[in-house]
Amino acid sequence: MTIHRYTFSFSDAYVLAELHRRYDSAGPEGRIALLRGLYEQDEDHRPPYEIVALAADDSHAEVRCWLARNGRYLDYSERDADGSVTFPDRNLVDRLNQDQDPFVKACLRENPDILGFFGTSEVSKRWFHQSSHLERLALVRNVKVAEDLILLLFDASDTELAIDLHERFELCCAFLTNRALLDEKAKQAFASLGDLPTVWDFASSRDRSRFLSSLWTLAVKWPKDRRERYLQEAVYVGVPADDGTKAEVYQSSSRRSAPHPTSAHGCSGSLGILTPWHEGIMMRTCALP
Repeated sequence: MTIHRYTFSFSDAYVLAELHRRYDSAGPEGRIALLRGLYEQDEDHRPPYEIVALAADDSHAEVRCWLARNGRYLDYSERDADGSVTFPDRNLVDRLNQDQDPFVKACLRENPDILGFFGTSEVSKRWFHQSSHLERLALVRNVKVAEDLILLLFDASDTELAIDLHERFELCCAFLTNRALLDEKAKQAFASLGDLPTVWDFASSRDRSRFLSSLWTLAVKWPKDRRERYLQEAVYVGVPADDGTKAEVYQSSSRRSAPHPTSAHGCSGSLGILTPWHEGIMMRTCALP
């Protein structure tokens, strides 16, 4: 472990005074730059609570937005061996989640840290049910959002999430812009397993491939209205799938007169990076009433 000048556990009055002065003398952009530098200098540790708390309470919303979206290990409260919480007011996740600016609260949903190390289905669904529609649009852009939640969103017959079709449509469109997550799933699904693959390698590849294929098969089942075609085209463009899934969806879409996968761009098994033309589809899609 490398101990840096501003490592949280080793911060003293002198270092805190220095950081306070730097923070107070800076404008919003300078404060964000200071925070970014503190996080980047040590990925395994967090900046001093006293400085991060200043950002959580900053009068400039852009500083609070940056922290909500990018801050790591924001819960500075401490838990004793018996489970009791010491310094509960130091939980900056709770503080940002109670911010008066709805956009700050939405930015918090895009922070991977709030979903834990694994981003479990239970945690993702809990955040979903506690969130407004604006906040959910940020949550589905989180790189750790659970696959189970996304598959429920793409299932137009689902009733568990208690949302209408237009909200569901917007959330699906928003998820399809989550390139970091989709590209990582594609790499896991289609990358070479190497010379000595483990059982975990096979299982991970199979699960990721199943998730991506499920987005195709769920999209083709959407109710026939003006949203259906746009969503299906966006899936065909932005989500890679195996040839078997493409053939199955092609046959299904032929029976339903839905857009064919072969008519969409980027369906050759590549990672499906969106071009400006594809992004135009997404923008027109999400603008539908």
